[in-house]
Amino acid sequence: MTSMFITRVELHGVQHDHEAYNTLHAAMERLGFSRTITGDSGETFYLPPAEYYCESTLTAEQVRSYAKGAANETQRNSNVLVTGVQVGSIAWELPRVNRLANWKAA
Repeated sequence: MTSMFITRVELHGVQHDHEAYNTLHAAMERLGFSRTITGDSGETFYLPPAEYYCESTLTAEQVRSYAKGAANETQRNSNVLVTGVQVGSIAWELPRVNRLANWKAA
């Protein structure tokens, strides 16, 4: 069964605009994590800094292990928190992704 996970990865000693976070974002994306979340309406929203969304058949512990591996690529100490959520039990107030910013000409 597929579960939804919100994962927070905090890198110690750096701000969210530090190059180490770019390394983290790329590593998390390669593992299937997203920095956005899509609502039932089909609209996509940005997650807060250092938070990621994924759907997986893995356990929370396995998701944490993958996220920790991605964090280790930054060569920074880190904290990782994984929260499993049920369908229909997420509510948010987040900025919308600008659809034109993601549009690419064919």
